[in-house]
Amino acid sequence: MSCLIAQRYDRLGGRLSSLSFALFIRRAHGFEVRMSWPYGRIHPMHITPEDVFSAEFLHGRMMDPKDVRKILRQQENEPDTPPYYRVIDALDKAEIPPDLDPGPIGPFSDVLPVAYFSEPIQEAMQALTRQHYSGVHIRHGDLVDGQWRHYGYMERFVPFDATLHFIQNTCAPGEFRVHSDDPKAANHMSELADRTGVTDYRFVASRAFDGVDQDVFDIFHMACAQQIIAPQKSAYSGFAARYYGRPRHDQTPQALQAWAEEHINAPKDMISPFYSVKRHLFIIRMLQELGVSDKYVMSIDRMLSHVEATEADNAELYLQKMRFFRASTPFPAFEADLAAYVDMMEDLKTFMPARGGAVRLMELIAELEPDDRRVAPMKEAIKTIHPVQL
Repeated sequence: MSCLIAQRYDRLGGRLSSLSFALFIRRAHGFEVRMSWPYGRIHPMHITPEDVFSAEFLHGRMMDPKDVRKILRQQENEPDTPPYYRVIDALDKAEIPPDLDPGPIGPFSDVLPVAYFSEPIQEAMQALTRQHYSGVHIRHGDLVDGQWRHYGYMERFVPFDATLHFIQNTCAPGEFRVHSDDPKAANHMSELADRTGVTDYRFVASRAFDGVDQDVFDIFHMACAQQIIAPQKSAYSGFAARYYGRPRHDQTPQALQAWAEEHINAPKDMISPFYSVKRHLFIIRMLQELGVSDKYVMSIDRMLSHVEATEADNAELYLQKMRFFRASTPFPAFEADLAAYVDMMEDLKTFMPARGGAVRLMELIAELEPDDRRVAPMKEAIKTIHPVQL
């Protein structure tokens, strides 16, 4: 008999999904199931198993990640011996090895019932299943920090405007509970709905019950919703939708493009003010990956730039654009040096009408590598707009 180890190095949605698939395999083949809970190589985990599961469920099931690595190395050194331990890290049935085919996959609650979770989670889910609402998952900054290593994934930083547009075109009016790493997301959605006259769509913030971590609460709060609106490819909202088999409406790149096309020539006051540099850059990157024309990408870029709030923000935005496009896969509109890119942004004067903004931008550019051949022409390009000295 083999032992399955459910283990992933990402965060809660991925870990709960891999455990669920391991339990489906156990049901089909009778294998023992253990669980490992590593800290995470890229996504540090503040959530512990005890935050999620009951002591009874965890008893005898947990394995130290170091022990798992030792076991796997030992098995690699014995290629002629059938492996006793198998790691299950699947996020979808297609990722399960053929010899472990679990057969039909139903709702995750079939193999991971509420009784396996901690008492506070059980109490919360009993209350939530009696309520009528939709869940909205909005990701606005939890993964793209530091080295910007996650750019290109289609699940990050969908604008509030695009989310509201998607909900209006997908769901009937009602109450929508917002689950987000941005604590102000629900307020932003409510303000946007009020400002655009969409008053029959009500947006409410998720508030964790006593004794439950907010991130843990949100995934089960979503699981109890009648339907879920989610960014594409998110394992977090993916687990929530599959727990009870709820309908899930994915915000795809095509949905974002439809929103952008509708708002391409919109005046400033029609665009949400709730943007960040990262979100702005992600939208541009997504359009690039969709293969839209350079002229179209530049139009969206300028449209979004108009919503930046201050000259300091604009300076930061331009520097991040430089860094971002320099590190990205080149495409024609941005293959030129940084000085040429500034020349393309004809409305830079509008963004930074005062000398202070140009000074701030020069200061930020000075942080680039001193041997970068594009820094000097960039500074000269700014000086043609505002004569400044660092």
